[in-house]
Formats: sequence, C-alpha cells, structure tokens
Amino acid sequence: MGVKIFIQNLEVLDLQNSSFGTFYEDLLNLLQEKEISISLDLCLLMDELYSGCFGVGLDIAQYLKNKEDTILFASLVKSAIEKQQNSSHPFDKKIKTRLENFYQSIIIWADSFS
Repeated sequence: MGVKIFIQNLEVLDLQNSSFGTFYEDLLNLLQEKEISISLDLCLLMDELYSGCFGVGLDIAQYLKNKEDTILFASLVKSAIEKQQNSSHPFDKKIKTRLENFYQSIIIWADSFS
C-alpha cells in the first residue's frame, strides 16, 4: 500500500508509505521551526495527511479552499522537498520528481482561485 493524494479526483501523488512518512515529517518540522500559523482547514489537512490517506487516498481540494491556504501549502511542500534534498539521505530522483509534480499540481490548483 502507498499514499495516494488527489485534487478534484485527479491523482497528483502516489508514494510508498515510508517515503511519504519522511516527507510528512519534514512538513511538520517546517511548521514548527518557522512557527507558521495555519488556518483550520490546513490544520485539518495536516491531520488527514497523517491519518487518513495511507492506502486509502485523500482529495486535498476539500481542504485547500482558497488561494492563500493553497499557496502556503505549496510553499511548505516545496520547502520540505528542498530540506530533504539537502539532508544526508535525499530522496531518489523518482521520488523527488513525483513530489515536484505534486508541488506543480498544487500551484495549478492555486491558480484556479480568483
């Protein structure tokens, strides 16, 4: 089983649980290190990413309801990718590419808001 994430029923990320777990930890660490305040919807999204998408799938569009939250989440995703790539155990090229495509999908979703 792996982690599948969708935006409006379109699959935008498919990763093994272990790779996603590492990525998720980086997202959480960034929130704590930078003391970023997030909306209730983003807080719920982070909770669902932790508990709800392993093997089941999660459509993040239901949590990313405005441009501000979506851009903030995209920024966190990009920073988490960069953080992992600068670590002693960077993601392999395939995983990095999937995460970068995930980031691009979030940016496209953000652009859909007026």
